[in-house]
Amino acid sequence: MSAPISKKTLGILCTICCSCLVIAILLGQWIVSLHSLKSPLLMKLKTSAPLVEMSDWLESNFTVLDADGNEAVTRLELETLIANPKFHGKTAVYLSTLHTNIAYWTDAYELCAVEINYANQQITRKGIKKFNQSLAREEYLDDKSKEFAAIYYLGDTYDQQMNRLQALPYLPDNAAYQCDAGTCSAIAPLVSALNRDAHIMDKMIKTNLAADGSILSYDVTFSGYSNSITVEPPTDAELAHYANGLKAAIVEKAIATYVSSKYVEQFKQLGIPLPAEFSSPLPIERISSVGIDPCLALQLLSGENKIVMVDIGKTSKQNLQQLLELAQTNGKLILGRTPRRIGKAPIKDLQPHHIYSCVYTAQNKTVLLINPRHPAYRYSEPRNKDRSATDGKEDSKFTVSLDYFHKHFIALFIAGDITQGLSGEIVYRVLLPEDCGQFLTDMDKDDLRVN
Repeated sequence: MSAPISKKTLGILCTICCSCLVIAILLGQWIVSLHSLKSPLLMKLKTSAPLVEMSDWLESNFTVLDADGNEAVTRLELETLIANPKFHGKTAVYLSTLHTNIAYWTDAYELCAVEINYANQQITRKGIKKFNQSLAREEYLDDKSKEFAAIYYLGDTYDQQMNRLQALPYLPDNAAYQCDAGTCSAIAPLVSALNRDAHIMDKMIKTNLAADGSILSYDVTFSGYSNSITVEPPTDAELAHYANGLKAAIVEKAIATYVSSKYVEQFKQLGIPLPAEFSSPLPIERISSVGIDPCLALQLLSGENKIVMVDIGKTSKQNLQQLLELAQTNGKLILGRTPRRIGKAPIKDLQPHHIYSCVYTAQNKTVLLINPRHPAYRYSEPRNKDRSATDGKEDSKFTVSLDYFHKHFIALFIAGDITQGLSGEIVYRVLLPEDCGQFLTDMDKDDLRVN
């Protein structure tokens, strides 16, 4: 028979058990905290390795990247490097990641007290040193600090762009998604065209081969333009950075080439100096700098010479319904635009100042919204608290009522004049594509609604 446990021994055992329980609780809380998006420790664990490698590469190749030798790698120099096909895989993603987040980098490590613009966004050796110090810092970074924002977004962008480049061979043949540039004005019309004809990009693109079988260029032919537009093959950095899907990247590049040339003509005619962004060798950067006017791209892809633009804020729901029914019945491409701000607080399901492809169903009085953004984008469609799509489909599509569309959208774009026989008070204009910009400007000035 074993000896009874003494009170002293029992007390020691209880103390040990309580200590273990406390340690287990604290450990559990620490593990849970790692899942918080605001946890700097999680951020370091997730991002440090690729960012350290990127920083080492940046430091080692600084002289090559700094083309003019002024001890600063500028945004323009990064764009020139992105257009260079000699960078592949990881190094291409380093360039596209740095370019995507150069404003965050500049704000955190370079010109902290200066207003940031296109011309002064840059990376210096001093900035790289500060960046490395932030990465190596043992204590937590303040999650409201500029350093935290720069490191978090650099790490997140690197992951997304590397995954995007690696997944390219496995995408559907007709995939077309907007990624890290403000080109909804180009991709949303393309998405609408694809929704009408899934093979339209195959019909548009012709490949030009060299004698050795390598690809020299692509000729892209649009129904709304008499000449083909020739573009060079997208580089790895462009494929990681811009439209997702090889064919979509080619078409986006061709649209941007055409639209930016039209803007140059308009600026010259009006005697307006070209924006600094128009010095970029990347046509996509040029068009993303001048707002979200989708009319030129809509004309290119639809072949229609005129665009109907509707000021939704000044049009009744009944008349909006009439327009949508006419457009859908006549097979016209339809786009909708959200305001710069959506009420006093953002509507969680919509992006402000953004273009959506639209499909109207008269029977149910609903509008299918197709966000040109990649489904991996956080705000591509309505989401649950765990960030899963509320409809269970990660496809950047969701359906809203006509009431919702009338309340939360500011403009409707229809490719082609369908206004004959319209009744009621509808504030619209039938415009040539190059005249749409002023109507949008006037509409933005009136955009004071609070929902």
